[in-house]
Amino acid sequence: MTDKNLKFLKVGLTGSIGSGKSEARKIFASIGAYTIDADLIARELTPPGEAAYEKIVAVWGKGILAADGTLDRKKLGDIVFSSGEETQKMNAILHPLIIHRENELAADFIAKSDGGIIVTEAALMIETGSWKRFDKIVLVCCPEAIRKSRIENSRNLDSGMFELISGSQMPEEEKRKYADYIIENDDSLDDLKMKTERIYYKLVNELKRKKA
Repeated sequence: MTDKNLKFLKVGLTGSIGSGKSEARKIFASIGAYTIDADLIARELTPPGEAAYEKIVAVWGKGILAADGTLDRKKLGDIVFSSGEETQKMNAILHPLIIHRENELAADFIAKSDGGIIVTEAALMIETGSWKRFDKIVLVCCPEAIRKSRIENSRNLDSGMFELISGSQMPEEEKRKYADYIIENDDSLDDLKMKTERIYYKLVNELKRKKA
């Protein structure tokens, strides 16, 4: 490890669908962390002409395209989350590309900065084993009933799709075994903000110990 890398703490932020990990990432960003959003990267990789588009069409055919040639995310989601085999096909396409881009963004930040905390949000980092790339793992947890209600209200997903996506993810109780820090997000946004800020300052102390 170089002296330059000692100035940075790489943190993986994860959680099940509807847990509130994206809100936690925004809070981390607002108080000083450099943040990376794997979902945003995935969206940037999938328009026509981008790295993942042709691979996805080659696997599932033109039937998953909308009239304008873009991916019909509803059709594709129904297929991808219909079975573990289909989910693995998509993961095999997207995850290497996403991780490559995450590494590029982190390396760029490290090259241009004097130090700091890099928080990467990704839903499946534990499932894919990519959690091993990080110095610390933060897990956002929330009871399933609340997660389901949030998703149905905010993303306009029906209960069936929630169940399909949730079923493709590792159970929350299993994820807890991998976490260095856990944020219990079962209350208000203000409560999440307080808990996330508390974890951030613990991470700041982790970075200080790393540099010592």
